[in-house]
Amino acid sequence: MSEKIKVKIKENSFRARIAAFNLRAPKVAMVWGQTILLFNCSRAEFLSDEEWVCHELQHIMQVRKVGKLKFFWRYLVMSYYHGYYYNIYEVNARLNANNKALLEQVEFI
Repeated sequence: MSEKIKVKIKENSFRARIAAFNLRAPKVAMVWGQTILLFNCSRAEFLSDEEWVCHELQHIMQVRKVGKLKFFWRYLVMSYYHGYYYNIYEVNARLNANNKALLEQVEFI
């Protein structure tokens, strides 16, 4: 068995707060590298929602595939040209929201 991916969770993130403002969302979870940044949501609340967790874990897999800065840049460009909902990274994450195998690949720290 391969070693699990270590994923950090950070509550009350300023970056996530900015994302929430821009998305006009009451709560936000977003990925920066292998860290899930939360705004207006506790670690326990986030972890209790498996679909939300799997969605964010798929973003972590995307980051691992292309690299943090390249992912961030591509994500911004896709969102600019196609909108948040149709951004291919978001489409892919939504499709993997029920992929429970993602949960077996990580360890939350």
